[in-house]
Amino acid sequence: MYVTIGEMVAHQPPDAFDRAAQVLLGHGLGLAIWGYRSGLFQTYATLCVLTIVFAIFVREWRGRVAFATGALLLTWFISDRFKDFFARPRPEHWLLVHETSPSYSSGHAANSLVFYGLWAIFLWRSGLPLGIRIAASGILGIWTLIVAWSRLAMGAHYPTDIIGGWLLAIAVVCGLRAATLVVEAKQTSLE
Repeated sequence: MYVTIGEMVAHQPPDAFDRAAQVLLGHGLGLAIWGYRSGLFQTYATLCVLTIVFAIFVREWRGRVAFATGALLLTWFISDRFKDFFARPRPEHWLLVHETSPSYSSGHAANSLVFYGLWAIFLWRSGLPLGIRIAASGILGIWTLIVAWSRLAMGAHYPTDIIGGWLLAIAVVCGLRAATLVVEAKQTSLE
């Protein structure tokens, strides 16, 4: 689906679906800039270092930290390669930050789903008290949506770019999870 959407939107003017998102342009820019900044390299680097430090002291979280960090790096790399491949022009009307890379798919949407979304799942499935799991997972899930919305509010992407980013993130996470299951099965058979 990711590639199909990319092929459909890359070399055509935006359709009615993509143009409809213009109503979001300029709304909630204070929150949008926070969403934008939380999807930058510096933010992810800081959060990854913090989770790695946490995992040094709390062994049972090491696998989750390694998976989330690896998934983020892989998604970032793949997203950048596909942006160059599809070479979709950015929207003409942008606010605050002029992005220069191609538009499809949204790296912010992909990376936020992989990182914040994965941590929402990890925390939900953890042994933490229910109230903490609900609050932390809810905040991270909502933040994933805010990051994606910020790209529309700032005029940096079209809705199909956001959808494409989410599809790419899901594909990467599913592929990595399948690979880890294969490795775990091989390790179990050797024991």
